[in-house]
Amino acid sequence: MPISPARLAAFRALTLLQLEGTIPTDVMNSDLAGPLSVKDQSLATELVYGVLRRQLQLDWAVSRYCRIALGKLDLPVLLALRLGAYQLLCLSRIPARAAVHESVELVKRANLRSAAGIVNAVLRRLDREDFQIALGSLDHHSDEGMSILYSHPAWLVARWRKQLGERAATCLLKTNNLSPPTFFRMNSPLDPKKALEEMARQGVTCQPHPLIDGCWKVVDGTLLKTNPYQDGRIYIQDPASQLVPFFLDAMSGHSCLDVCAAPGGKLSQIARLTGGGAFLVGMDLRWLRLRSMARLHLKNWPGLCLVVANGKEELPFSIKFDRILVDAPCSGTATLQRNPDIRWSLSPVDFQRLQIAQLTILENAAQQLKPDGTMVYSTCSLEQEENEDVVELFLGRHLEFCLGLPQDLRLQQRCTSGGFFKLLPSEWNSDGVFAAILKRRGSAG
Repeated sequence: MPISPARLAAFRALTLLQLEGTIPTDVMNSDLAGPLSVKDQSLATELVYGVLRRQLQLDWAVSRYCRIALGKLDLPVLLALRLGAYQLLCLSRIPARAAVHESVELVKRANLRSAAGIVNAVLRRLDREDFQIALGSLDHHSDEGMSILYSHPAWLVARWRKQLGERAATCLLKTNNLSPPTFFRMNSPLDPKKALEEMARQGVTCQPHPLIDGCWKVVDGTLLKTNPYQDGRIYIQDPASQLVPFFLDAMSGHSCLDVCAAPGGKLSQIARLTGGGAFLVGMDLRWLRLRSMARLHLKNWPGLCLVVANGKEELPFSIKFDRILVDAPCSGTATLQRNPDIRWSLSPVDFQRLQIAQLTILENAAQQLKPDGTMVYSTCSLEQEENEDVVELFLGRHLEFCLGLPQDLRLQQRCTSGGFFKLLPSEWNSDGVFAAILKRRGSAG
């Protein structure tokens, strides 16, 4: 029996992630395993992201029956065990025989035939009912027990329980293990009603987001097959990412700089919100990322300028801007539902290291802001070191700046007492977001 294209694609994607740190989405969209049918693409995606989300839990289940320590197994063997275990324990529609047999075949194809017996024996001993009983026996109120139960590193579980409280932390951990919905917005100056009607005729139903104007959630159907998606009239974007440009309060005629612009979603959202009437500059460190932006996301908005520059250095502009967005590189801990691999690559020291870079970028950007201008600092992190601490350090060094509040009363009401906007992923079943509005006083200071 040959290995199914879906399982082979998933195996290769997980291998590349482990060896090269390749983003799973990039691999799944490549032709690594040859062209996949819609059905196989769906299964491969489920396997990759499911294994990444449940990795610690799967390893714990497998280790109960494996006589060799998992750290001593060859990588193909470990990945085949994870893939097989995920299908057996978490997917009810996969026949057990297929899950076991194809996991064994993956090991053989990796020229590790001697390990085929181990994979076969371990997977045949896994039992869904026994697995659930074993999970139930864990201490659900300890860092270690919750770490296995919700498949997050124990240090991250402990951190969130301390910062958020046990109830909110538990809700966050559960949300991170769900498959995220698909959200989108219009990416064209054309009438959105026509695009929605066209998608409905093509079998896609959607509903508006309760907080963000112009944000839609896919309820049913395949968005990628619709004409509005394929011709660039709509743009798939998480609600948290769609929301950030609203804080700029940019208008037609304003000059706007997006300091860390790639992959372009927030920049094209600024263009949409200003009706294409603002002067927009998108900046990023890598030209390839900017070129991809120009080709894929910004073709409906003429008059944009893309600049290659390093935000950690003095910015190369002779003009100053009315609005600046600093959507800073961060740990991404508010995106673990959509990017489950991040949870396994982070360490506690990363937050302080990132803070240094974030503060540097923010200070460089501030030099390009006009008096009375607005700068928004945002991250997709949940961590204080990258959020409140960065803003407070900046304000302590720059007395010409002060915190502002969103113009939209709905957004104002969701700000903290300190003036920061924060949303957890569990609130919308989406990414989380942090944002601070920084106003420069009227004199040049």
